[in-house]
Amino acid sequence: MLSNGSDDRHGEYPPPLSGAGLTSSADILDDGFVDFRCVPLTVEETLLETSLAGPGPEAIRLLETLQGRPMTEDQALAVAAGWERQARWLSARAQAANLA
Repeated sequence: MLSNGSDDRHGEYPPPLSGAGLTSSADILDDGFVDFRCVPLTVEETLLETSLAGPGPEAIRLLETLQGRPMTEDQALAVAAGWERQARWLSARAQAANLA
């Protein structure tokens, strides 16, 4: 809900923390905060994310992160199947462009 027009600059959201004693983002990182965007995914997690992304640039980016990483035979087969899906997707895109 939006502000009712009074001097409340934050509407229904609480105001920013004040007096928390934080002076920079380093203060948060020093307190054990982990930015999970910077933690590499495991092979299994990457394969799951690839399957959820479907064919396309995001899946290709994810598959690229697996190059040179140790994996089981089953994981290696899943990676090969993922690349095959991407190749079929790219081929279909190229054919559609040629027909257009």
